Amino acid sequence: MLATVMDRSNLKGTKAWSAWLMSRRGLWLFVAIFLGLAGLLVFRLSALGSAKQLTANKGNVPTVTVTQVTMSSVPTTVSIVGTIAARYDIPIGVEGDGGLVSGIFVEAGDRVKRGQLLARLNVSVLQPQVGSLAAALDQARAESELAAAEYRRAVAVGAAGALSTEETERRRSSSVTAAAKVKVAEAQLAEAQAITEIVCVQNNYNLAHRHDDSLIDELARQGIAYVPFFPLGSAYTGGPKHLAANPIIAGIAAKHRVTATQVALAWLLHRSPQILLIPGTTSVAHLEENLAAADVNL
Repeated sequence: MLATVMDRSNLKGTKAWSAWLMSRRGLWLFVAIFLGLAGLLVFRLSALGSAKQLTANKGNVPTVTVTQVTMSSVPTTVSIVGTIAARYDIPIGVEGDGGLVSGIFVEAGDRVKRGQLLARLNVSVLQPQVGSLAAALDQARAESELAAAEYRRAVAVGAAGALSTEETERRRSSSVTAAAKVKVAEAQLAEAQAITEIVCVQNNYNLAHRHDDSLIDELARQGIAYVPFFPLGSAYTGGPKHLAANPIIAGIAAKHRVTATQVALAWLLHRSPQILLIPGTTSVAHLEENLAAADVNL
């Protein structure tokens, strides 16, 4: 009897525990279903909002018009009415290739004719360039003559076997190249002289400083004047005292009973008929001494 009562008590406890578990499981299941439905609802609302935003943005997309660019000739006559605005000296071009507008000969509204002079350009900046090109031409001619002489010598001694055929051919090529450089230098000089007329070139030149020998010869051939500055030497190199200390100049001065300064000036006057002397002086006696150099016959 006691055993039966205990079994019934255990059975009642087991059923109560199962009922409690079922009630908790149902609660969790309800919560899970609710959260799932809430998540699905949020996802659907987000997708719907994105679709509306995309639809709204379609109306704000900028449009681009593409046009193909082409060129075509338009047969017509263009009439331009204007004025020359340069009323002051202004630089044009770059140094060596241009000059300065030094004068305007027409006014605004003037009618001009073909060939009428409109403006004057000061192209003095081209003078050093022309002098440099003339010197380069002389140098090219000298190198060409030297190369030609070397080639002739190679041909002469090559016949005797003193030079190889390759060496003779190399010297012939050098001679042809040097001759071509002469033509290039002539063309460059002619181009510069076509831009402006050169009437005088001034550079450092005297009895002891004779770097412009070839240039002076070329200028004399073209009838262009040459003005040597520092005709008695620069003060940085000793000036007239340096000339007087030269034994050769001193000997010539003693022979002609003149000063070393007069010998230096006389030499310049005899160097080329195109040389124009502008020696400086600080006294009348010094001026008379310089003028007397023109009577010294070397």
